[in-house]
Amino acid sequence: MTVAKMFFADPPKKKKFGFDFHLVQFFFACLLSLAIYLVAQYSRYEMRRMEAEAELKKKAEEEAKAKAKEMELMAEEEKQVTDPQLSEVKARLDKLEETLKEIVVKSKKQSGNVAERPASNAVKKEHGTAKPGTLGADLPAKKIL
Repeated sequence: MTVAKMFFADPPKKKKFGFDFHLVQFFFACLLSLAIYLVAQYSRYEMRRMEAEAELKKKAEEEAKAKAKEMELMAEEEKQVTDPQLSEVKARLDKLEETLKEIVVKSKKQSGNVAERPASNAVKKEHGTAKPGTLGADLPAKKIL
């Protein structure tokens, strides 16, 4: 009897899930990978944007440095143009320094020659070629023994 009721009864209604269960599992499995992919794409976008900003900052800094150098050069030129007396004084000082160096070099050479003179005078005195009356005149003030 129970078997006959089951046999002749309407089959129970199947619950409709809507989508195949395997398709839903596939979607959830791919969801994590999709999220990672989207985060990677966003980070690439941000990195490119930040690099572009850094390049713009570098260019701006270089331009600022170039402008500063130009301003310094222009300021120097203005000083030279507006102050010709200063440039003349500098030129004269340079000439004076050169002549002073030449004088120092000449004095060193002469001091070296003076050191050699007494020895040559002493040789002349030994040979008796010194003039009479000028016996100690050309010698420096030294004690004669």
